[in-house]
Amino acid sequence: MRECIFLLADLGMVAAFKGFFSRPGFHQALGIAPFKINLQSDIICDNAGNDPGVYVRAHELLRPYQTSHQNAVIVLDILHMGIT
Repeated sequence: MRECIFLLADLGMVAAFKGFFSRPGFHQALGIAPFKINLQSDIICDNAGNDPGVYVRAHELLRPYQTSHQNAVIVLDILHMGIT
């Protein structure tokens, strides 16, 4: 079973996360224990590419990963959603 799946709201976030997770020792910058991440399969993005879609449909988007991943992290840019 994979450790974690990351559901991101847009392709800009995908690029940023892949860049960050490509760095040696990325876990140290987060202050957490090391973990394995597959940049191709453990980072997913809503096809619509927007925060409101992820906010409303995260449970649907993550359902296929319930049996393959232990944890999920959902990342939204709330500024684009109009939430303050």
